[in-house]
Amino acid sequence: MQELKTNIDLMFLPIDMISSWKRASISSSFCSQFLPKETNTDFLKNVISTIINECLEFSVKHGVKKTENYSLTCQHMNNSSIISVKLYLQKQQIILLKNYIKKIKSIKNQTDFEKILFTKEFSELGYSIYSLIKNYNGNITVKASRQKLTIKKTTITIKLNNKDINNDYKN
Repeated sequence: MQELKTNIDLMFLPIDMISSWKRASISSSFCSQFLPKETNTDFLKNVISTIINECLEFSVKHGVKKTENYSLTCQHMNNSSIISVKLYLQKQQIILLKNYIKKIKSIKNQTDFEKILFTKEFSELGYSIYSLIKNYNGNITVKASRQKLTIKKTTITIKLNNKDINNDYKN
């Protein structure tokens, strides 16, 4: 198991982010600055910052309880980073998001790429998810609470191999 180097937990209200989008950008830049020395590169900081910003924006745009506390957790280890966001989504949104990720993982050619990425629901995330999975060998999971409610507390977790990202940049 890897030694945990940095753990950052942020609580936020989506309603506060709506009033100032700059807060999402500042928060994501702040979190990306805490990478371990071994993997601390400008390119990796930019990738981590972008992913965190996407998570915050997704929470604000698609989260359904805008006045409830949401959380973002960043864990930076020697070889990997894990970013998790906890938010409230409708049951149907969770199903759509999981299916969308599954379809993105199945992309084989340009026709699939265009057909899948530019669908109506979550289209703004398409290329980000594709890049995370295909270019950086990242992993994304979506888990919802087991309660039989229409609105569920949901955790989206993104795992990255820091060395894969840095090596990709050098090539």
